[in-house]
Amino acid sequence: MSIAILAVVMGGMLCSYIQTDRRAEWSAMSLAAQSFASQWAEQTRAATDNELQALGNNYTRTNSIFIPGTGQSVIVTNYVNIISVRPNPQVRQIRVDCVWQFPITAIWTNNAAVFSNTVITWRGER
Repeated sequence: MSIAILAVVMGGMLCSYIQTDRRAEWSAMSLAAQSFASQWAEQTRAATDNELQALGNNYTRTNSIFIPGTGQSVIVTNYVNIISVRPNPQVRQIRVDCVWQFPITAIWTNNAAVFSNTVITWRGER
């Protein structure tokens, strides 16, 4: 009887440890994706008017996040959208959506879950 109780307790502890590890890895990847989104928002905001015209109002950039424990990398895609809000003085809204997949969910569902992080900033005329 005591072995059965011990097995139930140990099973619960193991399950809790696995869930905590999975959540920590998800948080690390989400923070990395947020960092990529912030990076592209600031680079777009700092671009000159000629560079913005060359890029257009919508463009896409990709990066990869290295996962330390597995040796794999995950591709993140940044979708940058520039909207002109006011013509004079010119004010633009810059929105960056960083889309990424969490590969650990593929172990249980055969399909990796897709998440996105968003950064929105404004740019005024210089």
